[in-house]
Amino acid sequence: MTGEGANPASVTIYGVNGPDDIKTYNGMTTPKSNDYSTLNEGDYRAFFQDMATSLYGEAGAKVHNPPIAPALTYRIRSIDGSPLKGMKNGKEVPMNGVYFHRTDWNGNAKNASKGCPTIDGRQWRSVEKQLGKSSNIFFRISR
Repeated sequence: MTGEGANPASVTIYGVNGPDDIKTYNGMTTPKSNDYSTLNEGDYRAFFQDMATSLYGEAGAKVHNPPIAPALTYRIRSIDGSPLKGMKNGKEVPMNGVYFHRTDWNGNAKNASKGCPTIDGRQWRSVEKQLGKSSNIFFRISR
């Protein structure tokens, strides 16, 4: 989570059970190359949506060879409905198709994301327990 190219972040999740359901996790947004952008700090909304084409979602994990343990993934939106923004090569750019998901189960993030906010895979089951398949999630990315 802090290796070469890492962009570590604290991810605070405001769970569905009110003020007693706020937790902060070690997260990051690390592009795999300069071709991808990194989601800006800020407050966001999210909802459960399977990232089906990725091994980090439920459907993608089942067809992976060999199959791996599936995980829940969450689609990200801005609070006010405006386009998401990120940084790419020092410039702010629009982003779309952004999900909140885990790194590899062992915490390795070498190939985990193309700029999506991620949580250490070793902590991901706690995130899933907190959020389930909710459609009204709020979270904050801080660096």
